Amino acid sequence: MLTRRVTEALQECGLDPAGRVVLGFSGGADSLALLHALRAGGQPVLAAHLDHALRPG
Repeated sequence: MLTRRVTEALQECGLDPAGRVVLGFSGGADSLALLHALRAGGQPVLAAHLDHALRPG
């Protein structure tokens, strides 16, 4: 269901389904879910990790 909703949202924005999407992700559950949904939907993705430095360590 999430994969379908993400794919529909990309189409509504007028993005080319065969075009690559650049995704900045932090490693949190929400951004990893989005990355997974994009890849599961067959969307070409360039993933760039972004560390917000909000967690210790």
